Amino acid sequence: ATDPIAAGDNDLRMTNARTPTGAAGGDLGGTYPNPAVAKIQGTAVSATPPSSGQILKFDGAQWAPQAAPGGGSYATAVVAAPTGVGVTDRAAMQSAIDALPAGGGRVVLREGIYVLDDVAINLKSNLLIAGQGQGTVLRLPNVGSLVKKVFSTATGELSGITVRDLSFDYSASTGTQHPRIYGADFAVKGFGFEDVKFFGFNQSGASPVYQIFEAQGTEAEFINCVFDGNDRARFAFGGALLTTKVVRLRGCRFSKPGSTVFRFIDTTDLSELKVMDCAIDVGNKSITGIYMTCPGEVVGCKIQNIGGTSLAIEASSDMKAVGNHCFYGVSSDSLAPIQIS
Repeated sequence: ATDPIAAGDNDLRMTNARTPTGAAGGDLGGTYPNPAVAKIQGTAVSATPPSSGQILKFDGAQWAPQAAPGGGSYATAVVAAPTGVGVTDRAAMQSAIDALPAGGGRVVLREGIYVLDDVAINLKSNLLIAGQGQGTVLRLPNVGSLVKKVFSTATGELSGITVRDLSFDYSASTGTQHPRIYGADFAVKGFGFEDVKFFGFNQSGASPVYQIFEAQGTEAEFINCVFDGNDRARFAFGGALLTTKVVRLRGCRFSKPGSTVFRFIDTTDLSELKVMDCAIDVGNKSITGIYMTCPGEVVGCKIQNIGGTSLAIEASSDMKAVGNHCFYGVSSDSLAPIQIS
């Protein structure tokens, strides 16, 4: 070369040296510097613009926008942020559920306090209601003399419902009627509660009861849930209107029962109860920890701070108790009895 010196940044010979020009090739179409994707792996891409929610799919001739296939994942509806107004918050939840397809899906609640009113929320099968943890709160109004239930249905028997990562707050209730999560007007098979807190209420009366459900044909499971009686209530799993009802409690914590509720966990009218790896703190009150009138089992549970000479467990002869630690106060040196009759 007659001029071996490297070109500098201000050398005119460098002008446009880094910008390609001319026709694009391969899977690209148009010209540089602004080519477009015309093909994928040699197959043409449709020029039709996609609509919201569509995916790119090969139709046998070209890649074209099409609706996403159903199945394999939840359809999701996100509920608007809570307003603190009962009719508004409840209507927002109902609208989200109603917007899901017939096959069900997921409703996501934001963090905050959703205030409900005296109208139940209608559910559908194959439904997941998910909060953001116990900071997502469904707060019930003062039910007064009404029997208040959170959930119901307009379609008869339901199945495959899960409620996860939220709290039910009945602390505003001071009436004479007990609240229910769902009532006796529909049947449900496979109702699950995971990492849910049930907070008691300020009900007056001799034996306030927080009745979790009273639905027909119920099979319900509670996993890692917290039951706080607010020093007022007992928790009842069942009711006289039930037919088939199987309840399983796994890894749950119970505390702060009322002092006049006779028993903390009440299973009247159940057909089967299984309590596994649960912690039950009776709060030194003279009440029974678990009252069972149905077949079942209590396994690996800790029942403590039983007051007076009360029983840790009172059960029928069809009940099995294995590996439980039951005692008065907090010391394992003062064991509390289990009565099976």
